[in-house]
Amino acid sequence: MSGSVEPAAEGVFAPIRYAELDGFGKVLLSALAALFGAVAGLLGTLQHLAVLEIGAVPVRYGIALAFAVGLLLLVGLRGAIDGRLPVVLAAVALGGVVVLAQTPSPAGTVLVSGDPLSQIWGFGMPFLALLIGAWPRFSHTPRPQGEV
Repeated sequence: MSGSVEPAAEGVFAPIRYAELDGFGKVLLSALAALFGAVAGLLGTLQHLAVLEIGAVPVRYGIALAFAVGLLLLVGLRGAIDGRLPVVLAAVALGGVVVLAQTPSPAGTVLVSGDPLSQIWGFGMPFLALLIGAWPRFSHTPRPQGEV
């Protein structure tokens, strides 16, 4: 590799360069990303049917909040890490928890029922999670010569 990488100016956000981490750093970052994805999927699954009663009108805010948490987590990871593996692991963990919640337990119960909001959550969130994980990174920062 020719040329050196200069640090970002003070006050400028620089993403974590996944390729430059040592083995332990890569494993730790990937495991934390997957854990955060699984937690976001679990919390979204548990709260996607939350309702707030305003007078006599029920407002279903849970599905919007669940999508917002999942999307903000994945988009934030995508912007904060200059590497795809941790984001894909978080997306797979988030989507996996949502899909797992749709499968019946041995007793026959499911967390994500058959109502329309649950179907939107159960199929929409895993799709969006994988879409964000696969989205290309459009970087405007110059890269050193020889780096792809």
